Amino acid sequence: MISAQILESLGEKRFEIPKSKWRLAFWSALIVLAALGLYLLAQKRSLTVNELLLLAWLAVAQILFIVEYFRSRIDVYSNGIVRRRLFGQAYVFVFNPYMQVFVMRRSLGLWHWRVGRQTSVRLRDEMHEYRLPFSFSRNEEVVAEIENYLFRESMHMLNQLYDSGETLDFGAVQLNRNHIAVSGKYLLRNEFGKIDVRRGHLRIYGKNEKGKIKLLAFSKTPLHQIANFRLLCRFVEFNDVDVQAYAYRVYGMPFLIK
Repeated sequence: MISAQILESLGEKRFEIPKSKWRLAFWSALIVLAALGLYLLAQKRSLTVNELLLLAWLAVAQILFIVEYFRSRIDVYSNGIVRRRLFGQAYVFVFNPYMQVFVMRRSLGLWHWRVGRQTSVRLRDEMHEYRLPFSFSRNEEVVAEIENYLFRESMHMLNQLYDSGETLDFGAVQLNRNHIAVSGKYLLRNEFGKIDVRRGHLRIYGKNEKGKIKLLAFSKTPLHQIANFRLLCRFVEFNDVDVQAYAYRVYGMPFLIK
């Protein structure tokens, strides 16, 4: 049971999200197919004790999946989230201006088509780390709510640190007024050319001596290793990225993906 004081500190409740109905449908279909196989087997001969136990286990698993779908959810507030589970106590994560948010997006791809899009979120601060797994639906809405909080509570502080010459930590990317650092490699800001986002990766390009963009990228980094990606975009003047089109890591045959 969460105390009223903690709930009050979380601010206004925005919305709640359940487990994915597609996840429930997928596992339910597997369980039904397995049970159907045992039923057909029973038409030919008597089921063994182990097979009867398996049938009972499948029935229990199906009930648990259904109950979990209706009981497990994430409540999203303006200053935090609460994850309510089928078993165990609810988990509370309170937002703060120093938190880091890592988002993993993945999908299957064929040519220009994308199917099975999924999003998971990892929240981290100095004291805690928490994950919102792929099994929840509408995780993109949770990401948007967290980013709104960071823009509201963190952006002014980060601007002051940046202007004073401090290095900002965005996970796999560190940035200050003089250089960008990725995986131990440094690119001076006056050599910075452009950045590009494709298939869930951030590519940073430098400039040659004539001021033209180099063909080979200075670095290629998975977006899920970059913290607070939207805030980073503000500092490198890259605000037009279409997350739904380019931020998903696409799995499939490389030569069949555009």
